[in-house]
Amino acid sequence: MSGKMLHLALDIILSDVKMTEKSLIDFHSFNSNCINKDELYRSIFEQDKQLNIIKKRKEYIERRLETPESKLKVKLVTRGKLINKIFKSKKSETQYFRTSLLMKAGREEALVEYKKEIELLQENISITSEQLLMSEKGNIE
Repeated sequence: MSGKMLHLALDIILSDVKMTEKSLIDFHSFNSNCINKDELYRSIFEQDKQLNIIKKRKEYIERRLETPESKLKVKLVTRGKLINKIFKSKKSETQYFRTSLLMKAGREEALVEYKKEIELLQENISITSEQLLMSEKGNIE
């Protein structure tokens, strides 16, 4: 593998690392803000896209590791380990977002049920109040 190919491979890996660092920063700021379902879906979609990109780059690096040039192998093995860690981290983040989405959906369903119960209780209170007023009117007359 020529020096140009080595630089190309290292540039690709470096761009993956930068993309992942940006994603982690985005994740922390995203996680600290209130999130809604649409943002969560978009974030999961973006995480999946990034996972696929990293997976393709990982496969590229693994193919390059099969070359006999040992200097390049050592550098790529180190970079490959880094890519594996990043890939696992992205996978974990995506799972976290999916779990968060399911939990949020469950909370929203519970809120809808609570609202229905409150409405029924308010109706019952109104009916009971009317009945009390009617009975008081009957007692007064």
